[in-house]
Amino acid sequence: MDNKTKENEKDPIHRIKLKRHLWPDEVELRNTKRNVVFWKRIAVVTLVAGLGIGWLSGSFVPLPFTGSLRTALRGVFGLHGDKVSAVKDIMENDWFFGKDIENIDERMTDQAIAGMTTNAEDPHTEYMSKEENEAFVQSINRDYVGIGAEFIMHDGYPVVTRVFVDSPAEKAGLQAGDILKAVDGEDLAGMANDEVVGKIGGDEGTDVTLTVERKMETMDIVVTRGQLESTCFAKMLDEDLMYMRLYQFGAGTHDKMLAYFDEMVAENGNVKLILDLRGNGGGYLDSVQECASFFLDEGDTVIIQEFTDGSRNEIKALDDKMDAIHDIVILTDSSTASAAEVMTLALKENRDDVTICGTTTYGKGTAQVSASFSDGSTLKYTASRWLSPNEEWINGTGITPDEEVQLPMALQISYPEMEEETLGYDDVSDCITSMQYILDYFDYEPDRTDGYFSKETEEKWTAFESDHDLTVDGKMDKEEYSAAIGEVLYDYAMSDAHDTQLAAAKEILHG
Repeated sequence: MDNKTKENEKDPIHRIKLKRHLWPDEVELRNTKRNVVFWKRIAVVTLVAGLGIGWLSGSFVPLPFTGSLRTALRGVFGLHGDKVSAVKDIMENDWFFGKDIENIDERMTDQAIAGMTTNAEDPHTEYMSKEENEAFVQSINRDYVGIGAEFIMHDGYPVVTRVFVDSPAEKAGLQAGDILKAVDGEDLAGMANDEVVGKIGGDEGTDVTLTVERKMETMDIVVTRGQLESTCFAKMLDEDLMYMRLYQFGAGTHDKMLAYFDEMVAENGNVKLILDLRGNGGGYLDSVQECASFFLDEGDTVIIQEFTDGSRNEIKALDDKMDAIHDIVILTDSSTASAAEVMTLALKENRDDVTICGTTTYGKGTAQVSASFSDGSTLKYTASRWLSPNEEWINGTGITPDEEVQLPMALQISYPEMEEETLGYDDVSDCITSMQYILDYFDYEPDRTDGYFSKETEEKWTAFESDHDLTVDGKMDKEEYSAAIGEVLYDYAMSDAHDTQLAAAKEILHG
């Protein structure tokens, strides 16, 4: 170690920190900057606290003074986390119209679920509220309190299309083709379907007064509401030909069919059968299994279910066959769907004496199950597709009949409303086309059905007016138009004379 080093060790060096002298204006500027930083920190803390308080208070107690804050903050920061919960929160607490809706939470929950279950791939999956589910079950079982009639809306009023056998409506004298003008004195003009149903419905044993127009005459009919079960009807057409119509495959359909078979087969012995599935929209799979078992050997395949994982379940016929029934014609149309299509193919593919007659069916090849919630609401969803015993999938295509037979056009068209007060010679209208189809239905043989009111159309319409107690002037007014439609509906409901499909079925069975 040298001498210089030793000297340094004895005399250490001291560093003096120099402080810059600040002039008064520089001191003032520095203090101002510090204050700005301080208040910025306070503002951030306040904003965060306000966000938390505003969000929590808005979620649980949507106070007025928090609404604008929440709206502003959402606009700045956007939405985060679970989208369904976030949107539901906004609709319940910040949506302007939400304050006017009773049970807003229940409404938003129902709408959210309905949205999730609505999709283009599957129109048969749906969420139903308690009330909707009860109505759905009733529609399948057709087991309810009412009068026992169906109707369509035409020209602002309900027109009766069907009165069920042994129903309160039939016993009171209501007829297909009657125009319902009022219920208990309240005019039905312009009411929606569900409103009309609500007016007619009521408690068992109570009376409802229906004001109806029949053949341009007005009358009151008092109907006592009663319990209804109308999934099945049967009658003998002649000594060896039985006609049975199944409207739905409900919980009681099997027992109703059995009662008819026990009565008619026991009395008549071996019978041929026309099984009418027109307009049958389906029902329960266990019901169609029971009903198909009347016509199949025990163990025959009724339906094959295929689930999302590829697994399969074969539903077999039970030991319930009616051996006295042979030679069957099944009547179908575009509204024959679902379980009714299962029934059709189960019989067709398991027997050699079945003929399908009518028009192509709807084509619904999926099966739904229902999962119920504690509040009575239900999720009905597609759990499987179904295949026929020969593994045919008819979804979207339907079942093509062996014998294609159309009904008269007067029974196929949708009748347009008549806007003109009267229509006559040289006029052109869709309502005239409908009138010409009506003339053709009743065998007046019009020269055309293109909507032109020709001289021959005038002559045929004049004859129709005379035969049906209408004003004979060769012109058609609104009341006569509605009356003519009613005549078609009444005739089809009360007579087989113009049922071309039924006539074809009889011919097939009688050779």
